[in-house]
Amino acid sequence: MVSRVETELRVAGEDAAFVVRTEEPDFRVALRELAYAEVDGEYVRRMPADAAGLRRIYRNFECRIQELLAHTARRRPAPWQPALEELVDRLDAADVGWFLIGSAALAVRGADVAPRDIDFVTVDHARTAVALDDALVEPPLADAGRSWVAAWFGRAYLGARVEWVADVYPDADDRAGPNEIGPAAAARLERVRWRNRDLLLAPLELQLAVTERRGLDDRVAAIHRLRQADVRR
Repeated sequence: MVSRVETELRVAGEDAAFVVRTEEPDFRVALRELAYAEVDGEYVRRMPADAAGLRRIYRNFECRIQELLAHTARRRPAPWQPALEELVDRLDAADVGWFLIGSAALAVRGADVAPRDIDFVTVDHARTAVALDDALVEPPLADAGRSWVAAWFGRAYLGARVEWVADVYPDADDRAGPNEIGPAAAARLERVRWRNRDLLLAPLELQLAVTERRGLDDRVAAIHRLRQADVRR
């Protein structure tokens, strides 16, 4: 049975929003995890009305939101491996510098985790946005007030959700503590061979620190098992 999910593009003056309505409890949780604000029973993601390609991107979002929510709610496993292969091919073709973080970086190493998405850091937002333009499910968002740790956030869909941060601020480590995206991580990237591709990954030590801070006990245990297996090799 297909769960009912309604979407709407709402534009008012200089502001726009992707709006989602659903009665599915796990989809509601997923929407909050995706940074949609709950407003009067709707879930709203705001963006500038003059964002490039807004209506085209909304149509892609409208087509993809059902499966995206099913992956985020873990109703269905996300096919992250083919999505990552396509991402690597696109970024390599665009000659973009980037590195992998999050659960996908752990899975690439062989950790027993099931990624719901692919997260990465790029040094070139403009080229990344062009490389993923046809796959965007929301316009890339700029951190206009420098209130976050990076200047840009992007979200696309390649059969699995793909998210990136770009132009990470030099003081990100001071502002956010141990993290996978800041200068400390970028200075100590680890190279891993995966499906005939060389990938740069955030340092495992920093990934462990971040995972412990977030209280993700299952993932912490998976990292410890991975490290023990490496020692035995």
